[in-house]
Amino acid sequence: MCYKSTYEGRRTKDEGRSSPSRVFFVPRPSSLVLRKEGFTFIEILMTLTVIALLFVPVMQLFSNSLFFTSENLDRITAMNLAQSEMERTINLNMTKEQIKAIGVQIFPPLEKEPYEINHGKWRVQREVVEDTDPLEVRVKVFKDGQPEKVMITLVTLIEDMMWDQVKTVSAS
Repeated sequence: MCYKSTYEGRRTKDEGRSSPSRVFFVPRPSSLVLRKEGFTFIEILMTLTVIALLFVPVMQLFSNSLFFTSENLDRITAMNLAQSEMERTINLNMTKEQIKAIGVQIFPPLEKEPYEINHGKWRVQREVVEDTDPLEVRVKVFKDGQPEKVMITLVTLIEDMMWDQVKTVSAS
Protein backbone atom coordinates (compact mmCIF):
# COMPACT_ATOMS: atom_id res chain seq x y z
CA MET A 1 0.00 0.00 0.00
CA CYS A 2 1.41 3.39 -0.91
CA TYR A 3 0.29 6.95 -0.92
CA LYS A 4 0.47 9.42 -3.73
CA SER A 5 -0.19 13.10 -3.74
CA THR A 6 -2.92 14.64 -5.76
CA TYR A 7 -2.93 18.10 -7.24
CA GLU A 8 -4.73 19.50 -4.19
CA GLY A 9 -2.02 18.24 -1.86
CA ARG A 10 -4.10 15.45 -0.33
CA ARG A 11 -2.92 11.86 -0.29
CA THR A 12 -5.09 9.05 -1.47
CA LYS A 13 -4.67 5.30 -1.22
CA ASP A 14 -3.43 3.52 -4.27
CA GLU A 15 -4.21 -0.09 -3.53
CA GLY A 16 -4.23 -1.33 -7.14
CA ARG A 17 -0.46 -1.36 -7.61
CA SER A 18 1.70 -4.28 -6.62
CA SER A 19 4.96 -2.35 -6.31
CA PRO A 20 5.35 0.86 -4.41
CA SER A 21 5.39 3.88 -6.66
CA ARG A 22 7.15 7.13 -5.95
CA VAL A 23 5.56 9.44 -3.41
CA PHE A 24 5.57 13.09 -4.33
CA PHE A 25 3.97 16.25 -3.07
CA VAL A 26 2.56 18.94 -5.25
CA PRO A 27 1.92 22.15 -3.30
CA ARG A 28 -1.40 23.82 -3.53
CA PRO A 29 -1.51 26.94 -5.63
CA SER A 30 -2.96 28.88 -2.65
CA SER A 31 0.12 28.14 -0.47
CA LEU A 32 2.37 29.68 -3.11
CA VAL A 33 0.42 32.93 -2.97
CA LEU A 34 0.48 33.25 0.86
CA ARG A 35 4.27 33.67 1.22
CA LYS A 36 5.32 37.20 0.26
CA GLU A 37 8.68 38.93 0.56
CA GLY A 38 9.32 41.01 3.76
CA PHE A 39 8.74 40.64 7.46
CA THR A 40 5.57 39.77 9.30
CA PHE A 41 4.06 41.95 11.98
CA ILE A 42 5.11 39.48 14.70
CA GLU A 43 8.73 39.53 13.52
CA ILE A 44 8.82 43.32 13.60
CA LEU A 45 7.15 43.38 17.00
CA MET A 46 9.67 40.91 18.46
CA THR A 47 12.58 42.91 17.02
CA LEU A 48 11.26 46.13 18.54
CA THR A 49 10.83 44.38 21.89
CA VAL A 50 14.43 43.15 21.90
CA ILE A 51 15.72 46.60 20.92
CA ALA A 52 13.64 48.24 23.68
CA LEU A 53 14.93 45.77 26.27
CA LEU A 54 18.51 46.56 25.29
CA PHE A 55 17.87 50.32 25.11
CA VAL A 56 16.71 50.72 28.75
CA PRO A 57 20.00 49.67 30.42
CA VAL A 58 22.00 51.81 28.00
CA MET A 59 19.91 54.87 28.88
CA GLN A 60 20.35 54.13 32.60
CA LEU A 61 24.09 53.96 32.02
CA PHE A 62 24.08 57.42 30.42
CA SER A 63 21.87 58.82 33.18
CA ASN A 64 24.15 57.49 35.92
CA SER A 65 27.20 58.74 34.06
CA LEU A 66 25.80 62.28 33.90
CA PHE A 67 24.87 62.21 37.60
CA PHE A 68 28.31 61.04 38.74
CA THR A 69 30.06 63.50 36.45
CA SER A 70 28.18 66.44 37.98
CA GLU A 71 28.76 65.01 41.47
CA ASN A 72 32.51 64.77 40.82
CA LEU A 73 32.58 68.29 39.39
CA ASP A 74 31.05 69.53 42.66
CA ARG A 75 33.65 67.62 44.70
CA ILE A 76 36.52 69.02 42.65
CA THR A 77 35.15 72.56 43.00
CA ALA A 78 34.75 72.11 46.77
CA MET A 79 38.27 70.71 47.07
CA ASN A 80 39.75 73.66 45.17
CA LEU A 81 37.85 76.16 47.33
CA ALA A 82 38.97 74.40 50.53
CA GLN A 83 42.62 74.30 49.42
CA SER A 84 42.49 77.97 48.47
CA GLU A 85 41.10 78.95 51.87
CA MET A 86 43.62 76.73 53.65
CA GLU A 87 46.50 78.40 51.81
CA ARG A 88 45.03 81.81 52.61
CA THR A 89 44.85 80.88 56.30
CA ILE A 90 48.43 79.64 56.40
CA ASN A 91 49.67 82.74 54.56
CA LEU A 92 48.03 85.19 56.97
CA ASN A 93 51.29 85.22 58.94
CA MET A 94 49.41 85.37 62.22
CA THR A 95 50.27 83.77 65.50
CA LYS A 96 48.18 80.99 66.99
CA GLU A 97 46.62 83.45 69.43
CA GLN A 98 45.63 85.83 66.62
CA ILE A 99 44.04 83.01 64.63
CA LYS A 100 42.18 81.80 67.74
CA ALA A 101 40.81 85.32 68.23
CA ILE A 102 39.36 85.31 64.71
CA GLY A 103 37.29 82.19 65.51
CA VAL A 104 34.72 80.84 63.06
CA GLN A 105 34.38 82.70 59.77
CA ILE A 106 32.29 82.11 56.68
CA PHE A 107 33.46 83.34 53.28
CA PRO A 108 31.89 85.22 51.69
CA PRO A 109 29.93 86.53 54.69
CA LEU A 110 26.27 85.54 54.79
CA GLU A 111 25.11 89.07 53.98
CA LYS A 112 27.03 88.95 50.67
CA GLU A 113 26.43 86.87 47.56
CA PRO A 114 28.09 83.41 47.59
CA TYR A 115 30.84 82.37 45.19
CA GLU A 116 29.38 81.28 41.86
CA ILE A 117 31.59 78.57 40.40
CA ASN A 118 30.65 75.80 37.93
CA HIS A 119 26.92 76.56 38.03
CA GLY A 120 26.84 76.34 41.84
CA LYS A 121 26.78 78.80 44.73
CA TRP A 122 29.40 78.04 47.37
CA ARG A 123 30.44 79.14 50.85
CA VAL A 124 33.57 78.30 52.82
CA GLN A 125 33.71 78.07 56.62
CA ARG A 126 36.94 78.26 58.58
CA GLU A 127 36.82 77.19 62.23
CA VAL A 128 39.48 76.92 64.89
CA VAL A 129 39.41 73.98 67.31
CA GLU A 130 40.11 75.24 70.81
CA ASP A 131 42.60 73.68 73.20
CA THR A 132 44.79 72.01 70.60
CA ASP A 133 48.53 72.32 70.33
CA PRO A 134 49.52 72.83 67.56
CA LEU A 135 46.42 74.79 66.62
CA GLU A 136 43.91 72.78 64.54
CA VAL A 137 42.10 74.68 61.79
CA ARG A 138 39.26 73.14 59.77
CA VAL A 139 38.01 74.42 56.47
CA LYS A 140 34.56 73.23 55.36
CA VAL A 141 32.96 73.87 51.99
CA PHE A 142 29.22 73.68 51.39
CA LYS A 143 26.67 74.84 48.87
CA ASP A 144 24.81 78.02 49.68
CA GLY A 145 21.69 77.31 51.71
CA GLN A 146 22.91 73.83 52.76
CA PRO A 147 25.40 74.37 55.62
CA GLU A 148 24.53 70.97 57.12
CA LYS A 149 25.66 69.17 53.94
CA VAL A 150 29.42 69.70 53.98
CA MET A 151 31.03 68.66 50.69
CA ILE A 152 34.69 68.73 51.81
CA THR A 153 36.51 69.24 55.11
CA LEU A 154 40.24 69.96 55.23
CA VAL A 155 42.21 70.05 58.47
CA THR A 156 45.61 71.58 59.12
CA LEU A 157 47.79 72.21 62.13
CA ILE A 158 49.33 75.65 62.64
CA GLU A 159 52.39 76.32 64.76
CA ASP A 160 53.91 79.71 65.53
CA MET A 161 56.92 80.39 63.39
CA MET A 162 60.21 81.18 65.03
CA TRP A 163 60.76 84.61 63.50
CA ASP A 164 64.06 85.10 65.26
CA GLN A 165 65.42 82.05 63.40
CA VAL A 166 64.38 83.38 60.01
CA LYS A 167 67.31 85.12 58.41
CA THR A 168 66.95 87.68 55.70
CA VAL A 169 68.90 87.22 52.55
CA SER A 170 70.53 90.36 51.32
CA ALA A 171 70.47 91.03 47.63
CA SER A 172 73.95 91.67 46.29
